[in-house]
Amino acid sequence: MIRLQVDHLPGGGDPKPVWLWWSGTGATTTDVDRLWQAFL
Repeated sequence: MIRLQVDHLPGGGDPKPVWLWWSGTGATTTDVDRLWQAFL
């Protein structure tokens, strides 16, 4: 389970956390970046 949260949004909206599930282990920063971009 990966939880992503931002401090603010460009449009001024209320940022809510995004939860992603991944079955791999040892996620790197690059892996996390790829996962949330795939989610979008």
